[in-house]
Amino acid sequence: MKRTLSAILCAALCLVFALAGAARADVVKPNDDFYYYDDAGVMTDATRAMIYYNNVELQKAASCHRRG
Repeated sequence: MKRTLSAILCAALCLVFALAGAARADVVKPNDDFYYYDDAGVMTDATRAMIYYNNVELQKAASCHRRG
């Protein structure tokens, strides 16, 4: 009984990890609205530009350390 339960648990974990890997494949590509969402319309253009610029720089720095 323990062995059967362990096998089922192992299979379930493998399935979870496989699905998590597949979900990672659908990464959103950055665009002008990617880094902020201002539904209320309260951010100034300067604030949006600062958020966008800083996140682009962060993405560049992070991609240097990522293995492809």
